[in-house]
Amino acid sequence: MPVVSGMNYYTLAEYNNIVAGEAKVHPQIIHTIQDASPLLDQMPFAVCNNGRSNLTKLITKYPEGQLRGFNEGVESEKTGARITEDATCMVQTYSVIDAEILKQNNFSAAFCAQNDAAFERGLAHAMATRVFQGSRKTDPRGIDGLQARYKKVGKGVIDAGGTAGNELSDIWLVNWGLDKVHGIFPEGGAAGLQVFDRGESDVYDSNNRRYRGYITDYMWNFGIAVEDPMQVVRIANVDDTALTDDPTSVDIYSFLIRAIESLPQDPGAQCAIYMNNAVRTALRLQILQKANVDLQYETVAERKVQVFSGIPVHRIPTEILGTYTTKVA
Repeated sequence: MPVVSGMNYYTLAEYNNIVAGEAKVHPQIIHTIQDASPLLDQMPFAVCNNGRSNLTKLITKYPEGQLRGFNEGVESEKTGARITEDATCMVQTYSVIDAEILKQNNFSAAFCAQNDAAFERGLAHAMATRVFQGSRKTDPRGIDGLQARYKKVGKGVIDAGGTAGNELSDIWLVNWGLDKVHGIFPEGGAAGLQVFDRGESDVYDSNNRRYRGYITDYMWNFGIAVEDPMQVVRIANVDDTALTDDPTSVDIYSFLIRAIESLPQDPGAQCAIYMNNAVRTALRLQILQKANVDLQYETVAERKVQVFSGIPVHRIPTEILGTYTTKVA
């Protein structure tokens, strides 16, 4: 399968740096992009029920019944409902390396493994960013993330009172579940990143000249379905600027309790809290001032994580959760 020009290609120097370094030793690989796995640890996925999209019927009105007396009738009732449709998006990229570079280096398995790991980490980071910040209004080919659905203070959105113009962020409480909030993937597809070794093929340089290269194809089709909107709570307008100066300036502890208590039922086993590093640092410092055991460490997905009132508190990179200076109103 020929690959069009205009792609990124590995030079021999780049290849050597990734595989062995200039000294021909095996250096430790350090990733400069933060891990997005805390989101994927607890976010379940289900196949779409409508091809490439997922339909959910939300009951908006329930029958209540009527009082009646002897020899009196009652009127018929009906439920009220609306249909919501959640879309999926297609994310794809390629890795191309000159066949001669691989041949001269005996088709290094180390390079392939390290290259795949970097692509997987980068795509997972981008996927998590779309889950929180995606907007079909901004990019019709994308998906609507949580910010696009919980836009105004009120039902599902708590105002933390930050100052407009400062750097503001969100804390998210998500009660994951296949009947609540979950990831989706198209019918006939797969849940998660797919990696295809396309082998050696004709590829083209920036001048559309042909040569032989090895191609790896990375593909991830996904979306997010909010089956029950009441299972997500956004604590908006958290003032990161103020917290940097004074970790007690925002009562994170109280806002978390309000968010948890606003769920329609007790949190499920897959419920999780997401916040950036500045906010979680402030939370830990605030907890030190309180005589309680609400913040502990437990093992979740084989990793030690902080737990607040039994709910994992995940530190998510700021670029995934996003920041803003105009207050959510």
